[in-house]
Amino acid sequence: MKNGLIIAIVILSLMVSVSAQEFSMEQVKELVETNGKSYLQPLVTGYGAAMNTGLYNTAKTHKLLGFDIGIKMGLGIVPTGEQSTYDFDVSVLDNIPVTVGEYTLDLVPANLFSNTETPTILGGNAEPFEVDQSYIEQTLFDAIKNEQSLSDDQVNGIISGMSSDISNAVDNINVSSIPGLKSISALKDLENLIFPFPILQASVGLPMGIEPSIRLIPAISIPGDLGDALGEISAFGAGLKIDVDQFIPIPLFPVDIAAQVYYQNFKMGDILSANNMNFNIHASKKLLMFTPYMGIGVDNTSFTASYKMGDGEKQDFTIKGDNKLRTTVGLNIKLLVLQINAEYAMGEYNSAAIGVGFALR
Repeated sequence: MKNGLIIAIVILSLMVSVSAQEFSMEQVKELVETNGKSYLQPLVTGYGAAMNTGLYNTAKTHKLLGFDIGIKMGLGIVPTGEQSTYDFDVSVLDNIPVTVGEYTLDLVPANLFSNTETPTILGGNAEPFEVDQSYIEQTLFDAIKNEQSLSDDQVNGIISGMSSDISNAVDNINVSSIPGLKSISALKDLENLIFPFPILQASVGLPMGIEPSIRLIPAISIPGDLGDALGEISAFGAGLKIDVDQFIPIPLFPVDIAAQVYYQNFKMGDILSANNMNFNIHASKKLLMFTPYMGIGVDNTSFTASYKMGDGEKQDFTIKGDNKLRTTVGLNIKLLVLQINAEYAMGEYNSAAIGVGFALR
C-alpha cells in the first residue's frame, strides 16, 4: 500500500512546482484546482475500485455472536491506455510576456498553444505544448503596425527580417504539465497499473440476521523525510449487512441473499482524504467447504487533495471518482475456522481482492 500511495502523492506535490515560465502564485493555485482534477482522476477511480473490494465473502450472515476477522488486499486494475492524457486548461494562466527583438508581446495562452495534450497520472513524459507561431507573428504585426505608420507589405517585410528572433522566441516558450507514472522507466511498459489497498476487517452477528462490520488500517508512518512530509496513513470503515432471504416466503430457499451498505474513509496526513460509499446486494451458495458468491453494487468515491503553498496557505480540491456500478464474482473456501477468499469485480476499472482470516459462524 505504501509504495502505491507514495508515488501518487509525490506526483501530486510535484504538480504545484512545475512552471516553465515565471507564473505567479495565484496561477499555480489555479493549476492545482483545474488541471489537478483532470490529472488525478484515474487515481481516484482506481483507488475507489480497490477500496470497495473484499467487503463480503458470503451472503450468509453470522449467527448471534458469530464473528470473523481477517485481512483483505484490494487491487484496483487501471489500464494505462485509458484516460492517459487530458487537454490542459491553459485558460487559468495569465498572459505570457514574450520578447521578439525589441518588442515585448503579451500573449494569450489560449491562442498561443495549438496543442496542450498532456499526461494524466497514468501517462508518460510531458512534452512542451505546441506553439502556434502564426499567432506570434500576427501579434507582432499588430504591435509594429500600431507603433509605426507603415503599409502591410512594409510590416511583413520587417517581420520577415525578424525570422530568427521569432524562432528564438518560439524555442524559449517551454510550457508543459508534469509527467505521469509511466515516465518512470520501471513502469513504462506496463499495460495496467495496480493500486493496492490492504486493510483489516472484522464482523459480528446480531439478532434478526444483522451483521455489522468494521475495516481498519491503523495509523502508520513512513520512515524518513518523506514520511515526515506526508504524515500518518490510516483508514477506517464501517458497514451493515442484513439477511434478505429471511423475508422471502419460500421454504428452503436455495441461496443466501444479503444487502449491505459500507462507508470508508482513508487519510494520508493532511494531504489526502478519501470518502467511499458502497451499496450492494449479493448472493451465495455453500457447497461443502466452497461458497461461490456474486453481487452487484454501486460505488461513490470522492477524494479531497490538499497542498500547502509556499506562502503557507492551504489549497483543497475535491475529485469525484468515475466508478459507479460494479459486478463481483468470487469464491470463499472454509477449512474449519480458516477461510480464504478471492474475487474479481468489473466496473469502470476492474478490481480484484484476496482475503484470509478466521471465522466462527
